[in-house]
Amino acid sequence: MTSYEASDKEMVIERVFDAPRELLYRVWTEPEHLAKWWGPEGMSVVTKEHDFTVGGCWRFEMGPTGGGGGMPLKSIFREIVPLERIVTEETIEKIEGRDTPEEMMTVTVTFEDQGEKTKMTMRILHASAELRKKSEEIGIQFGWGSSFDCLDRYLAEMAEVASS
Repeated sequence: MTSYEASDKEMVIERVFDAPRELLYRVWTEPEHLAKWWGPEGMSVVTKEHDFTVGGCWRFEMGPTGGGGGMPLKSIFREIVPLERIVTEETIEKIEGRDTPEEMMTVTVTFEDQGEKTKMTMRILHASAELRKKSEEIGIQFGWGSSFDCLDRYLAEMAEVASS
């Protein structure tokens, strides 16, 4: 179950995953795993660039599974503490001829060991309360909840393969 809270400019999303912290961290940081779960149900991700270093960038397109209408997104890695925390600045990249937002969000994801499980906390800090509210209106809470459902299924598939 995903828990969600919001304050003036920040959203906090928490979920406990049935996976050890090392595995959860790996599926958050390696593009071949991100492609298997990132994005709400019915969406897919194509990585264009992935430099998992401080100052590095993850550029990807997220769009409907099967192609078409992908949105170019960019995450710049600002802080990486292996197995503990990833801090990124997130933006939607400009698309010529389309009105795309200029918003940048700071996203902090932490991983807390809970034995064989891991508590993940995501803090999304918007530039303003108005932008936070706009994110809620377009469905960010649903989107991340659905993404984490996809992640749960992917982790279960990985566990099944490992046990056979």
